[in-house]
Amino acid sequence: MVQIRGEVKNRSGGRRGGAKDIMEKHPRWPEFICSFTGWPGLEPGTLTLDNCQPLPLSALSGISCLAIEPPGLFENDSSYENLMRRRGNRRFYCGMALAGKRSQIVVVGQQEKPAVEHRLEVYAQVKLRDKLCVETGDIVLVEIYNKETWPDLCSGT
Repeated sequence: MVQIRGEVKNRSGGRRGGAKDIMEKHPRWPEFICSFTGWPGLEPGTLTLDNCQPLPLSALSGISCLAIEPPGLFENDSSYENLMRRRGNRRFYCGMALAGKRSQIVVVGQQEKPAVEHRLEVYAQVKLRDKLCVETGDIVLVEIYNKETWPDLCSGT
């Protein structure tokens, strides 16, 4: 298990090309995430953590991932497919996001060549800002586990 601490970043405000926009434009992407999590649905968008310590890419190097994003999820969007080829397909890891006394089971995604090395994208079935009661600038801790932990994490044991 590794722990990554980051600051909630505001990435909304109508910006095109964010995770929410991509999920709406490419429904196969959230369907893929639900296929390996067993979730009935995925909250559109992500909770973006910035200024993460330790740096996510190096911290996750010894953790087994739940899934690797397959090619073809973004067909009919050559610019995004090209971007994914440059950055590498995302690896998804299981975890628990914690803020104060609140927690939520999550999945984090990390590319081989992330656009911002100190940023972490966190996915969940619920809107994490509401569930964790966090706002821009608040600190969130994410505990990330090997894939073998996923069944226990989901069952609460």
